[in-house]
Amino acid sequence: MAAVSKHGTLSAGTVATVTLTGFGSAIEIFNRSATSTDLIYITSGRTAAATTDPVAAADETFVIPAGKSIQIPYPATSPGDGCVVKLISATTPTYSVQLYAFRQP
Repeated sequence: MAAVSKHGTLSAGTVATVTLTGFGSAIEIFNRSATSTDLIYITSGRTAAATTDPVAAADETFVIPAGKSIQIPYPATSPGDGCVVKLISATTPTYSVQLYAFRQP
């Protein structure tokens, strides 16, 4: 079950920052686009300042193809800590970011 969820639409070439607070074990980021060329690139960290902006096909940047999702560990170690996910795309796909209170299968 998702404890926190955020949804949006990316502006082409512009980094979007999603901040999650609370306690959980995993974050899932969905690329809700159905267009195969709508790739989303992401980075994540504990704070916006400490999280590198994503760059297409760069090291330490993860890609999410259209219609897919990826799950990453939630780095917060105690309630009240947070996490930042930064997203970018060359197009304008829609996305969802969900913090889970437990790991999804």
